[in-house]
Amino acid sequence: MTNIELVQGYFQSLDENKPELLDGILAADWKAIPGTAEGLEGQKKNVAFLNSRFKNFSYKIKELIESKDGQTVVALAELGGIQVAEFLGIQPTNKKIAIDTVVVSRIKDGKIYETYHLENFMSAQKQLTAQ
Repeated sequence: MTNIELVQGYFQSLDENKPELLDGILAADWKAIPGTAEGLEGQKKNVAFLNSRFKNFSYKIKELIESKDGQTVVALAELGGIQVAEFLGIQPTNKKIAIDTVVVSRIKDGKIYETYHLENFMSAQKQLTAQ
């Protein structure tokens, strides 16, 4: 599997609510920065958590950029769905949101070992609380 395919698989696991796909993608001691989940098993729980917060949850890649040495892949993506459970301290609104994200995956020995992620949660809060 190429490094681009690893990152595509990472997003597929979230988008399709298939945490088991992460087994061949993330290192056992995978790290998220900022730390939203610890290790492979922690991220599997995070996949289930996100999918439980949103009906029709989606996490779609818009663009992938690979570093010259191929060990880092940057994804520009969009996370979205209809909020059906508490998220960011906001009670369910049944509103549809779409937020931009940037995810930087660092890869070694055929596995993603570290992921830096930035989500536009300010936009999510605004969309969920707008009258």
